[in-house]
Amino acid sequence: MANSHDERNGIGRQQAEEAVRTLLRWAGDDPAREGQLDTPKLVADAYGDWFSDYGDGPREYLARTNPNPEKKSA
Repeated sequence: MANSHDERNGIGRQQAEEAVRTLLRWAGDDPAREGQLDTPKLVADAYGDWFSDYGDGPREYLARTNPNPEKKSA
């Protein structure tokens, strides 16, 4: 999804992934454990996707969700 140089709101992708590693350590897990190696990337990807529309205004959102506003649904 995003590359390693992706920056949003002054925070770089690597900083976001490091924050996930910090949370894993805080929760008592080892971010270097084989089962957790991809977790920081996956979490950063998920958050990037979930919040990707925050910069859109209502017109852009409605245009995507209701491309034919004149047509009434039954």
